[in-house]
Amino acid sequence: MLDPDHAATIAQLFALGDGARFTGAVVRGEQGQVAQLATDHGLWAVKTSFPSNPPELDGEDAAFQTAAHAAGVPSPEVVTAAAGGVFAEVGGELVRVYAWVDVLDADPTLDPAAVGWSRSRPSWCRPRSFAPATATCGPTTCARPRPAACA
Repeated sequence: MLDPDHAATIAQLFALGDGARFTGAVVRGEQGQVAQLATDHGLWAVKTSFPSNPPELDGEDAAFQTAAHAAGVPSPEVVTAAAGGVFAEVGGELVRVYAWVDVLDADPTLDPAAVGWSRSRPSWCRPRSFAPATATCGPTTCARPRPAACA
């Protein structure tokens, strides 16, 4: 577990700026926990992993997220340590840092099936020239090839 004294060390190792302090916001995730770190350069997510999540898997996650972010996928940016890796050892724990992203509360008025359907639509809709003119589509039914109406 990181303590307040680790804030300055983490900021130095990842070149995050001066005046580092943990804000007190800590959340438990699937793979570990995330603490919010504030510096004069902004807010950062400092992640530590549970022992059941090996560092090599975290490294794969970071590589995937870096590639996704570089391709324009909205996601927190992975911050590389000054030594060049995504991890640094602090207080006997491996930590990694991401740009902090505030996430809005869930909107209970959204229909999860409709959202999923709309987000997956680009991957299974075919160009108009290849789709049968008589096909139909909807959020709960689909048959390939996808219709021109999905374009």
